[in-house]
Amino acid sequence: MKYFAFFLTVLLSTSLNYADHHGEGESEETKLGLHMDELSSTLKSLRRLDEGDWNGKVEVAQKAQEELLKCFGLHPKSLAKVKDEAEKAVLIAEYKKLLAENYAKLCELELAFLTKDEDLSDDILSALKKIKKKGHTKYIED
Repeated sequence: MKYFAFFLTVLLSTSLNYADHHGEGESEETKLGLHMDELSSTLKSLRRLDEGDWNGKVEVAQKAQEELLKCFGLHPKSLAKVKDEAEKAVLIAEYKKLLAENYAKLCELELAFLTKDEDLSDDILSALKKIKKKGHTKYIED
């Protein structure tokens, strides 16, 4: 159950909703959506691992990190609607900061798995929930 919560936290904190990612052709939105889908699938795989499969958990954390890194050059579709270039630049920088915060948390999760520290994993999940809220507030269109 903890890993499902982790999956939701990371996925939602670094992504917009599915429709906001998926567009026509090979647009940035489509690429971002594909990476977020892969990240989602990767993190879902934590649920299928045995509780004591620490090596498997480490591999999942590393794969999630790799997928999240691919999102840094892409931007949420909602930013296209911002006309003021200075405002857009700030929003893009803040978006990258949120991705970086999530990446750091995924690295912390990897370390928790390497040291077999279940309590630390729980703390990381709580921190990721806060990042998720921040991202949703700023980048998801109502």
